Amino acid sequence: MSYNITSWFIDQLALPATAPRRMFWVGSTNYSDRVLKWPKIERISNKFTTSTINMTLANDDGYLNTFYALTYHTYLPCCIQLGFSHPTSGDEMITLYQGKIDFVSYPNEGQCQIKLRDRLYDFMQAKVGDTEIPVSMGSQSPSEIAWTLCTCYGGLSNVRSTSNPDIDYARFGIWAAQFSADTIRCAGYYKGDKITKALESVAGMTDSCLWVDGNNKIAFARWVTANTLDVVIDRTRQAALIIDVEKGELVNKQYVGFNYAVTSDYWRMNVVSVRSLSITSYGLHENILQDESIWFCDSVSALNLAQRLSARYQYPPKMFKVTTGLWGLYRDIGETVRLVSSFYNITSAGGYRIVEIIYDMEQGKTTFVMDDSAISNAFYLDVSTLDGTDLLL
Repeated sequence: MSYNITSWFIDQLALPATAPRRMFWVGSTNYSDRVLKWPKIERISNKFTTSTINMTLANDDGYLNTFYALTYHTYLPCCIQLGFSHPTSGDEMITLYQGKIDFVSYPNEGQCQIKLRDRLYDFMQAKVGDTEIPVSMGSQSPSEIAWTLCTCYGGLSNVRSTSNPDIDYARFGIWAAQFSADTIRCAGYYKGDKITKALESVAGMTDSCLWVDGNNKIAFARWVTANTLDVVIDRTRQAALIIDVEKGELVNKQYVGFNYAVTSDYWRMNVVSVRSLSITSYGLHENILQDESIWFCDSVSALNLAQRLSARYQYPPKMFKVTTGLWGLYRDIGETVRLVSSFYNITSAGGYRIVEIIYDMEQGKTTFVMDDSAISNAFYLDVSTLDGTDLLL
């Protein structure tokens, strides 16, 4: 999701003593003045799970006493926004969260607590097939499997245009085009999997990311090497910087199975991608990827993933967590960053990708989690350009 904001809005975010407006809507009613504490909103691209938001509202007058009854009879859409009031053109707001009321409680006579959930909550309840009547999906693009899971089994809109109210179709189109260009074919078999688990498997078997954006739409992406970087975060923008080197994620010999036989529960073949320079430097780190709910139909598709994963994780990936003020509020998951820190000897020559964002609406801070392995995992069709051996087993 790209925010449609003005240059004036960006200028307000950069001010050292900015005073944003915060809004909480239930349906068409604004309850912002009743909010006692504003929440943290977390958006994660590598963990496909429902996002829960807890709101505590003032209820001294008993006005919110009807919420508990409406929760069980009416779909109550909710919206959390942050922005500014322009002196002449009115409010300009960014929507950080949309969902619905899932739970209401009254801890005392003066407060009403509301729990909000996004659309993935329903996906966590619904299943695809069962043990008696499993669902089988033949050879097709993995994007089509994901589309079927979301629309036919998840009940989302099947409109294939940017007017789709449930799926970020612009992102979906880019994602699907990558599989088409690489000629990736998968098959699926589901016997009671929850939709969230089924979609997580699609993401895992294609090195993809799925998340729910601020407009409560499901977004899809498969990172490729960036030609340019979107933004620079230097010391003047950093309130805090944390570096975490994920040694456990290192992979320099990646196996991927394909042509799974459902009836005999047997993997017919595997491919392997080897990074010899990484093995020399860090020792052997193997990983085997097989999923009995979704698998590749040919060696080209399987080798595509094996090469991507071994390229991405052949060196210990570094995770950077940077906290800023509201300056980066309009940045989005998937954007690329130049990070600069003289203390850690990080120069602007290095690039990182935003994989997680945390909005602290109470403190007026934005935290970005960035992954250096998510920016340089290009797939090379010409295996002679690789530093290792890629084999069909």
